[in-house]
Amino acid sequence: MPIIGGGNAPGPGEVICEEVLFAGQDSAAGGTYQGSVTVPPNSWLLDIKVYGQALWTSVTSAVLKVGDAVDDDGWYVGINAKATDLLVGEVLSMDSPGGKPGAYNVTATALRKTQWSSLERVVNGVITEVTTAGAVAGRTRMLVIYTSTSEPVPAEFAP
Repeated sequence: MPIIGGGNAPGPGEVICEEVLFAGQDSAAGGTYQGSVTVPPNSWLLDIKVYGQALWTSVTSAVLKVGDAVDDDGWYVGINAKATDLLVGEVLSMDSPGGKPGAYNVTATALRKTQWSSLERVVNGVITEVTTAGAVAGRTRMLVIYTSTSEPVPAEFAP
């Protein structure tokens, strides 16, 4: 299967896991950490897990969002990576988003939108860090799990 914008081309039914590591840097100005995973066309997006490995030590804030080109915080919005929403050892998941789920994770109905798409999708994770004082510790991992299918088997019709 050709890939237009990068990513892996899984074989039919093969599950692919791609991870992005957000790690604090030595900076006195704050900034933005961005990472993305390209999910190929005709794929099932199975889950996006976000794991708090180490709390961020920014003076003011370190906020995580995960989305795509349609909604930049569609899966997760405004996650405090310093404390409260994503503590060390905690995992956010599309099945139980916790924290602050975005519009694609409808918690009340357990509905997860945008699971299958005929188009390529880029899952973007962004941590915006404000007001630092030198080196910033913090580690957050984002795991995107997806699979593609072969040609679907048509259902039989019986009149």
